[in-house]
Amino acid sequence: MHNYLLKRGIKCYGYLLRTLLYTILVIMKQQSKEKI
Repeated sequence: MHNYLLKRGIKCYGYLLRTLLYTILVIMKQQSKEKI
């Protein structure tokens, strides 16, 4: 049971991390456009 919850937690964390990285990427692209 504990292992199942751990796997679900890792999956959720990975999804959040991916979303965060994607958001940072988009923000960086917008900032580079403003500079040029």
